[in-house]
Amino acid sequence: MGVGAGTVHTCAWHADGKVSCWGQGAVIGPRLPALTPPVTIELPGRATAVAVGIQAACALLESGQVHCWGDLGKGPEGPAPVTREDGSPLDHVDQIAGGSVAFCGVGAGATHCWGENKASELARPASMTFPPRTAVMVLASAPRLIAATVAILVHDGAQLCGWGNNDSAIAPGERGIVERPACAPTAPPAFLQLTAGDGHACARRGGAGFSCWGTNAGGQLGNGDDTLMDVALPGAVQSLPAEIAALAAGAYHTCALAGGAAYCWGSNEQGECGIPSSAPVFSPAAVAGVKARAVAIGSGAGAQHTCVVLDDGSVSCWGSDSDGQLGSGAAREEATRFSADPVPVRW
Repeated sequence: MGVGAGTVHTCAWHADGKVSCWGQGAVIGPRLPALTPPVTIELPGRATAVAVGIQAACALLESGQVHCWGDLGKGPEGPAPVTREDGSPLDHVDQIAGGSVAFCGVGAGATHCWGENKASELARPASMTFPPRTAVMVLASAPRLIAATVAILVHDGAQLCGWGNNDSAIAPGERGIVERPACAPTAPPAFLQLTAGDGHACARRGGAGFSCWGTNAGGQLGNGDDTLMDVALPGAVQSLPAEIAALAAGAYHTCALAGGAAYCWGSNEQGECGIPSSAPVFSPAAVAGVKARAVAIGSGAGAQHTCVVLDDGSVSCWGSDSDGQLGSGAAREEATRFSADPVPVRW
């Protein structure tokens, strides 16, 4: 099981392979209510993972193929397969990642990306456009780790590579638009996971260790304050009180799952750190409202909310609820609605 977040919607995949989404209906699918309670996405097979972008989502199926739905640039659409440039299905995919407006998949010795290319997210000049479900091969290799935001980041065990919008210096290379993958070696400890927010990125480094880099305007790097507005990759290694199972970067905050508890830091204007104060949280702090043991955590590059899957299979979310993305059952849009206390998703 797992969960991921867009800006105004959330999706989860369940132990039975089904996928459900809730929040703003226009980014989930056609003919849905403005604020949509959890609905099942009709997929042709069991899902093993879901990647959520700002206004769309994709599922990796057991077959190794990928199906995407939501607003992929032409208004709300139902799930349909991603294909290669020659029209054949994108298959043998092992992992997927969802960024702001682009998605990527890794498998069968290659990395493909699809979606918008306005900032060279597809590793092509930004003047080039592609149909939104057409996967472009960007690397003739299959890196172990991948994360997506306004830029795409991959790690092969020895070096970090990236392309896309690098204004915040989360990828190697010059600031600005990076049209082709730029790479740089990374020193130990190893990278075990990558996650990326709107202008920052973090890596799980083994045990209780993590590091973050990029912009720190809201304290999302977790280094104790926001005086260091920009931190070069890969950032200094920091620690949580227990071994980290997963990291989840939101737009301007970061959360971690460690020892069955959730910890968050960064911007908290919408309660996205789970703390009853609007002040930024500069160092990792436990989300007190998570009472049961959490087994998965998720946010998203454009999200101001975070969700956890608890060990009983339930899901709870906190942060912005402007469009019902917490699964609270809200009936109308309200830009200022949020909850710093975790809200159980109403199935």
